[in-house]
Amino acid sequence: MKYPGVTSALAVPAYNGIPVTHRDFCSSRTSSPDIRSRGECYDIDFEALVRTEGTLVFLMGVTALRDICDGLIANGMDPDMPAAILQKGTTADQKRVVATVATLKEESDRQGVETPAIIVVGKVCALADKFAWYEHLPLAGKKILVTRPRELISSMAAKLREKGGGGAGASRNPYNTNPSESCIGGMF
Repeated sequence: MKYPGVTSALAVPAYNGIPVTHRDFCSSRTSSPDIRSRGECYDIDFEALVRTEGTLVFLMGVTALRDICDGLIANGMDPDMPAAILQKGTTADQKRVVATVATLKEESDRQGVETPAIIVVGKVCALADKFAWYEHLPLAGKKILVTRPRELISSMAAKLREKGGGGAGASRNPYNTNPSESCIGGMF
């Protein structure tokens, strides 16, 4: 079964307050998956990407962050162009690091960014604080264990997500008589 959805190239920046297009900054966006094998050079026309003057979104590019930033700068992008790396977007664990193309790798390392994450490059990254909304939700960044009968876990978890929380469910197992065996251990 297939379910329609919103691509992470749009959803993750939106959850982090970054519109991928904005009338005052740009009207286009280009997304690029990580299409190289480990240790190989990127086969991307960085010059063409720079010429678009739009928002650039790189998926699965954390390990190639230095190559991406260097490739953009070497092909004419302003080193002071705003850029962001967005870790674990749309989850309670999401993290946003905004810097410039020239400083994004160092700032990402300093803040301990890990995969999964996407990279966004463009003037719209400067809007992250202005349009940030997720971290203002009352439960943003919180993980909450929902202990309800199995049939009620989904509805309670959905209510927690609406408030910014990440919910995990656990229903009591009436057959587990050993209190030292916890179903909670690996949930967080």
